Amino acid sequence: TMDGKDLATADVQNIEDTKSYKTSAQNELTVKGVTYILKTAPANATGTVSGSDVTVNYVYEVKDLAVNYAFNTTSGLVLPGIVTSLLPTSSTAKSGSVVTATPSSFSSQSDRVSGKPGQWVFIGWDAATKVVENTSLLFTGLWTFQEDASYKVTYRYAGDIPNGETAPATVSNLYAGDQIPVPKSKTVETRESVYHLTWSTPTSSTIVNQDVEVVGTWTSTAKPTYTIRYKYEGSVPSGETAPSSVTGLYTGDAVTVPTNRTVQRPEGTYHLTWSTPTSSTVSDQDVEVVGTWSFTPVTAKTYKVTATYKTMDGKDLAPADVQNIEDTKSYTTSAQNELTVKGVTYILK
Repeated sequence: TMDGKDLATADVQNIEDTKSYKTSAQNELTVKGVTYILKTAPANATGTVSGSDVTVNYVYEVKDLAVNYAFNTTSGLVLPGIVTSLLPTSSTAKSGSVVTATPSSFSSQSDRVSGKPGQWVFIGWDAATKVVENTSLLFTGLWTFQEDASYKVTYRYAGDIPNGETAPATVSNLYAGDQIPVPKSKTVETRESVYHLTWSTPTSSTIVNQDVEVVGTWTSTAKPTYTIRYKYEGSVPSGETAPSSVTGLYTGDAVTVPTNRTVQRPEGTYHLTWSTPTSSTVSDQDVEVVGTWSFTPVTAKTYKVTATYKTMDGKDLAPADVQNIEDTKSYTTSAQNELTVKGVTYILK
């Protein structure tokens, strides 16, 4: 060796004086796990014996072998550039020496895998130290991807909630720094009320390492109610009264108009006709519906009442007196006590 230690048993040849000799040596020698390489070939490696013994010294030095580094992952994922860029540069070390993997650790690296944020964490080298033998040395560093904790945003309704309204579905798989989705306010109208939804404002607009609840509060305002009033006009039959008012109606409700009808009385016929409202539905005001009665009197049957003026033998003394009298009505006839016809005077018998 360079410091004079023997690496192998000397090779001794018995050569006669004045005779030539030739020696040789291997370029590499491995002794006790250490590899040596021939540094220099001696000048007297070949020559002629000249009256004395000859010593030929082959000097070796410890061989430099490569020390390499590689990264691998436990998850089967492809390591990103932010990790592979940390790979140490290859170096060399003497055969037989003990090499320590350097650096021994790395800072975690933030990344997103399949859209999910997390950290590439260095677990360690396959060995902290290794002995250089007769081949190059490889340190393999193992990394794993640790997904960040995920959080969720839940939605809840409070207040005067309209029928049929349900809070939005929970949003899951959110991470620190993600925007908190807040729904829009809205207004819902029913027949009786107007409902308005207002969402609370989260303390932070982004996720901060915890689940979030967003509350939507409903408030309601009752709509005004209206009345339909019914009124009779015209020749109203005795005993007839207009229908009762209809109350508690809302905008858009149908305006109810009663059916036209006819009433028969001894004195004649009464017919009811209802007015047609401007709109068939209630529109922000009370409504009046008018029923107008018309009357057609009965036409009575008449009979003739005839008064005749005759002699005892049935001859007419004067024209008959004819009256047209309604059925069931009374009548009256009259005659003179004396009549003079053609110079003859007649008295009422």
